[in-house]
This record gives sequence, structure tokens and C-alpha cells, in this order.
Amino acid sequence: MIQNNNNSCSGSSSSSSSNSSSSRVVVVVVVVVVVLVVVEYQRQQHGATEAAVKAVIIVVDVVVVVVVVVVVVVVVVVVVVVVVVSVVVVSVVVVVVLVVSVVVVDVVVVVVVVVVVVVVVVVVVVVVVVVVIVVVVVVVVVVVKVVVKVVKLVTWLQAAERLSFTMSSRSRISLIGRL
Repeated sequence: MIQNNNNSCSGSSSSSSSNSSSSRVVVVVVVVVVVLVVVEYQRQQHGATEAAVKAVIIVVDVVVVVVVVVVVVVVVVVVVVVVVVSVVVVSVVVVVVLVVSVVVVDVVVVVVVVVVVVVVVVVVVVVVVVVVIVVVVVVVVVVVKVVVKVVKLVTWLQAAERLSFTMSSRSRISLIGRL
């Protein structure tokens, strides 16, 4: 009977991980399709270089939005889990203190339990603060890297556009293709 329960738990965890990975694949496919459609539309409406610049800007917007949404979800989940765990731990400790103080009136035991509760609360607060700081730093680093890449690419494309007056459209497209 116990083995069946373990097997069902492992099956549910593997199915949840496959669900999350399949949802990631769906998100990536949707982003790629949207970018391809936008690039083709911009290419038909404007020149190839302008289409490439606009496509890069759209990709950056999508990436930044996805990163921010994922980070917010992760932070909310972590904070909720930490708060729930700390509330459960503090509740259990308070119940134990009440039972101990009713059964055995010992000041030392009560003081020790109160100190443990305070330490648990402080540790929980520190963990939450550290997690939030790490998440904010990761988001800032990712956004800065993306922005720097886009600025470099747009600058390079603008320089290529200035040179394009002396290049044929076929050379210009092959130059963009090398990016």
C-alpha cells in the first residue's frame, strides 16, 4: 500500500514537471511565431534594415515582459511559502509553550521556547529579504544585458544603414543575415 502511494506521488511530480516544461515550450513557440510574423510584415512594409531593428525591439519587449512576469511569480511563491511555513512553526511553538507552561511551570523552558520563536521569526525575515534581493539583482542584470545588446545592435544597424547607400540591396540583406 505504501509503495503505491510513493509511485503515485512520483508520477504526479513528473507530470507536473512535464506540464511546466511543455508550457515553456508553448511560450517559446508563440514568441518565435509572433516575431517571425512581425518581421515579415515589417520587411514587406519597409526596408530590411528597418525591419531588423523593429524586430529586435519587439523581441526585447517580449523577453523583458516574460522575465518580469516569471520573476514576480517566483518571488510571490517564495514569499507565500516562507510566510506559511513561519506561521505554522510559530503556531506549533506557541502551542508547545502553552502545553508546557500548563503541565510544568518552569520559567527556563518558557524562556527557551520564546527565544526559539524569536530566532525562527528573524531567520524567516532574513531569508525573505535575501530572496527578494537576489531576485531583484537577477532581473536587473538580465534587463541590463538585454538593453546593452539591443543598443549595440541598433547602433551597428544604423551604421550599416548609412553605408547602404553605397551597397546594393542584396549586399545589405546578406550583411544583416550575418548578425
